[in-house]
Amino acid sequence: MIFNDNCVLCREPLYTWPTNLEHYVHHVLIRSFNKLCVPDEFDWALRRDCRCNRIHGRCYDSNIDVLAPISKHKEWATVTVHERCNSEMSYIGEAFKYIIDNIDANLPDKRFVDIFYYYANLWNVDKNELVVRILTANEAKSKYSNKKYDIVYEPFLLSCGRIEVECPNARRTAINGEEDKVQHTIMLGTLDALRLL
Repeated sequence: MIFNDNCVLCREPLYTWPTNLEHYVHHVLIRSFNKLCVPDEFDWALRRDCRCNRIHGRCYDSNIDVLAPISKHKEWATVTVHERCNSEMSYIGEAFKYIIDNIDANLPDKRFVDIFYYYANLWNVDKNELVVRILTANEAKSKYSNKKYDIVYEPFLLSCGRIEVECPNARRTAINGEEDKVQHTIMLGTLDALRLL
């Protein structure tokens, strides 16, 4: 039995339309880890299914944990969605690319509208509850100092070097809630550190 057979973008059953893969951690971000100050030594990812032990101590997904090098991002960074939903949401790549290319500029608020819309839809929250932060290079380096791994994605948080998107209220209550969509936590780090988690 698969615990969740709905598209996380439209919440309709996956079997109703052709499917493909959508990135939780967008491939534009992954290609720009160096610009976003994600440490070079964070060259592996661990994707953990957070639905485990929620219902009678069992996992309902055959793909519980995935440990893979960063280069194999389709294994650790994606979720199955409807092909049409993926196409409709493709603007998020352009939004992230513009922000990354101009990250040290004084970006106008309108440049973040697509990010608010996308994550409000993905997380099923009000866009006014979202916070987007652009860290300085020094702040990002400090975030990773003395760490061998760090969360890059979990429900209601994307933390990718200098770019962070969060829904603080929903994140605080997510642990106690039963979500109707796929829940994964994705960590980046060294292979040795991630193997110990």
